[in-house]
Amino acid sequence: MSASPQLTQKLKTLLTIWIISILAGIIFQYFDDGFVDHNAFFMGTLIGLGFGLYELYFISKVKRKIKSYALPIIILINVFLYTLLVFIISAVGGLVGGALSNKSLSEYYDYLTGVEQFYLIGYSIIVFTFIILFLQINRLLGKGVLIKLLLARYRKPVEEERIIMFLDLTSSSEIAERLNPQDYSSFIKDFFLDLDDAIIETKGYVFQYVGDEVVILWDPKEGAENNNCTKLFFYAKDKILEKKDYYTNKYGIIPQFKAGIHYGKVVVSEIGGTKQEIAYHGDTINTAARIRSTCHTLNSELLISAELLSLLHNIDVEFDVNSVGISNFKGKKNVIGLFSISENNNSTSKIL
Repeated sequence: MSASPQLTQKLKTLLTIWIISILAGIIFQYFDDGFVDHNAFFMGTLIGLGFGLYELYFISKVKRKIKSYALPIIILINVFLYTLLVFIISAVGGLVGGALSNKSLSEYYDYLTGVEQFYLIGYSIIVFTFIILFLQINRLLGKGVLIKLLLARYRKPVEEERIIMFLDLTSSSEIAERLNPQDYSSFIKDFFLDLDDAIIETKGYVFQYVGDEVVILWDPKEGAENNNCTKLFFYAKDKILEKKDYYTNKYGIIPQFKAGIHYGKVVVSEIGGTKQEIAYHGDTINTAARIRSTCHTLNSELLISAELLSLLHNIDVEFDVNSVGISNFKGKKNVIGLFSISENNNSTSKIL
């Protein structure tokens, strides 16, 4: 049984942190001792894996609790915890290393209180601060965007194929009227946060958030694999259903949403001056947005285009697929065939 996309992504990040930690350990020992031995690999592995597990698993568990804290408070908490983590791992590593080399307790005490120990802690905090900044910038920009910007892949416009989903809240205007602005903003933030697991699990990535709407993209191969692009919608419904008590107690409202999905060619280009980002242009984007708008007219939760349906495999085994006719969107020459998608008894929409 293959690992889930969420686990695979975390393992890749953990591997990257581990490799960087070992390289950082080699550099530290070389400049401190003038040589490199197994200790650099040993300490780099301990500190790197310890930090990686902390960042990927502990922080992910408390992200909802700390997201409302002021940024300086979050930074201070993290610096304290990183320092404590590095000290504990270094102390354990020194204890194990001392036991293997038959060092006395007094030598171990000198190791813990020596200047080199404080150099190691300071150096580790600097290294991992850069790693945190890289991970945070990568999260802010979206999956793979930072690397593409650094490599200038889209400095000139490039035509590619993408699966595009527009997903937004149902009755968002009514919700905004019921809640005060702060609670409404918090409601939207919680909703988008709870979509994360479904997006990662189905190998999608967020292109942008616009008000109460999120635009999600897939590489055609990954989006069509196991019908990922349609499963996201139902994974998200299950996630919200699991959190219904949270939403009811906090807001008195359980989020409901609709989505439209299309497939076709887009032009990808790096845009902006003082603020740069990767943008997607073309008729495929516009059509996907109009399909989502049609959900309300046709009273459907999820609509997909005939172009996307032709890309998917055996979707009618797991979902009920019903034609809802064709639409001739204003300003478009070609008509678009539309299909509603709903779950049936064979659906496997639970996130494992």
